Order: sequence, then C-alpha cells, then structure tokens
Amino acid sequence: METIQGTIEKIVYRNEENGYVIAKISVDKNEEKLATIVGNMASVNIGETCELKGEWINNPKYGWQFSFSDYQLILPTSLLGLKRYLSSGLIKGVGPATADRIVKQFGDKTLEVLESDLQRLTEVEGIAEKRVEMISKSWEEHKEIKRVMIFLQSYQITTGYAVKIYKTYGNKAIEKLKENPYRLVDDVFGIGFKIADRIAQNLGIEATSQARIKAGIKYILNELANQGHCYALNDEIIKRGSELLEVEESLFEEALSILRNNREIIVEEDR
Repeated sequence: METIQGTIEKIVYRNEENGYVIAKISVDKNEEKLATIVGNMASVNIGETCELKGEWINNPKYGWQFSFSDYQLILPTSLLGLKRYLSSGLIKGVGPATADRIVKQFGDKTLEVLESDLQRLTEVEGIAEKRVEMISKSWEEHKEIKRVMIFLQSYQITTGYAVKIYKTYGNKAIEKLKENPYRLVDDVFGIGFKIADRIAQNLGIEATSQARIKAGIKYILNELANQGHCYALNDEIIKRGSELLEVEESLFEEALSILRNNREIIVEEDR
C-alpha cells in the first residue's frame, strides 16, 4: 500500500449518500501536476490537504487513478493554504474575500482563533456578531465530522465503512455504536453480522452480551432463509449459535425470548 499527500484542487464527482469521491489533487505542491483520486470521504472541500493510503490503478477509460482505502485530513500551515482552506466552502459565511481578511488579521494564529476563540472574528472588518454565529456553527459541524471519523478509525473501522456509518447516523454515530454496534446490520447497507461483530469486539463489547447473542440468532435465521429454509428448530438455533459465537448454550433462551416479545422473530409452539 502506497501513501501520497496532496491538496484537493477539483471535485469531479461526489455521491452524498455513500461519500464516494472522484477528485483532482496537486501532488508535491505542484498545482500543474494533478492526480486523480477515487475513494470514500465523509466530507471533502477544495483546498483541503489530505494524506491518502491506497494503490495506483490504470482505468481503461480514465487512465491512472489513485484508489485510496484510508485517508487523513491535514490542516494547512502556510498562509496561502489557510486562505484556500477557509474559502473552500468548508465554512458557511466565509468566501475568498473574508478568508483573506481573516488570515491577514490573525496570520499563523488563524486556526488557533477558530478552535478556541471564535468571538475574536469580530475584530475582522466586515464580520459582525450574526456572521460569527453562522461561522461558529459551521466550524463546529466540521469539527464534529472529524471527531466522529477519528473515533471510528481508531477502532480499526475502515474508511469505507466509517463513511457509511457517518452518513447513516451523522453526529450521533459514536453514541449509537457505543450503545449497540449490532444495529449496523439493520441500519447500514453492506455491513453484515460478521463485520458488525468485529467492530463490536474492537469497541470492547463482551462476547456474552445479549446484543451479540440476539444479532447472532438473526444472522443464523437469515442464513437459513437464504438456503431455502422456512423455519428452524429451537434446539438447532441454539446449537448453531453456540458454535458460531463460541459461548454457552444457556445464553440463548433469554435472547430468543426477547426477540420473540419484540416481534423480531416468530415462534410457533407446534413446530
């Protein structure tokens, strides 16, 4: 796997539902040398600098592209980079002219002001209190996206899945996953039980948790249905579940009862 770094110069295509992006980046600070990148990003703006991990592929129609599976946004350090970053559309209420005035006012302290003392923006010509509120709200939203993505990736959730999870839950992603990561199976297209189980383990969910047992039972029933079965015997579910999850059979009666009471499964006594 190769790592490249560059600044986003043009967004060719973006799917808002799954975060799939095709973009042009300048590599090695050379704006004339643009490379095409393809992959999933929770958010993307012209002027942002990113570090990408992936591989070069030769698309028969579009030529060489860098297909990335992981990425990290890097905050700009130069004054020009700061201007481009702020005027990229990232922050509502800040266009090129306003970005230029902000950077002129605060110089290399610009990001520090945005992070910890947004009220100082009123020192900039043309920025009144109402505009500061708009900028503050937009900046906080941007920070939240970063916070969620860092959290997800810190638990070894791949970028592709992290983007899907963020697109589904938004700023509540961390709360939802900590509460019950197995909800991913029902809520996020493309994430099945085995992937959700791996994420749950990384989050520290116990192997014997009822959330895991219930999700395992539903997975077994779905697998049997895919094989053409219309039902499964109680003892068969418990045996298969114990083998799959590597836990005691005694844990399954409670989970089956909860699923039945919640009408997530149908139980017929005469089967």
